[in-house]
Amino acid sequence: MDFIKYSTEYLVITPTRVYGKNGLVEKDRVNIMVDKIDGVEVNRKLRDFIFGTGNITICSVGGRHTKTLGPVGKPYKLQELISEYVWEYQNKH
Repeated sequence: MDFIKYSTEYLVITPTRVYGKNGLVEKDRVNIMVDKIDGVEVNRKLRDFIFGTGNITICSVGGRHTKTLGPVGKPYKLQELISEYVWEYQNKH
């Protein structure tokens, strides 16, 4: 399990789900089971390249729901980790 903490957000990635929140005033929350994840995208702007951050967008199966969290540190590492858990889950079931 990986736990990433910044001043106003947290993101927890487990082999079965991804959950977290971010935002100082309006909290944006995500709680998605790994079996419902269809894809993970990383979006970065110029400042993200400078600071090593980026936004992560998690797409659910069927494309009906997307959740964006960020900026988070090491977004490509997190994308890889989530994708790995999705792949492992799909191969077990």
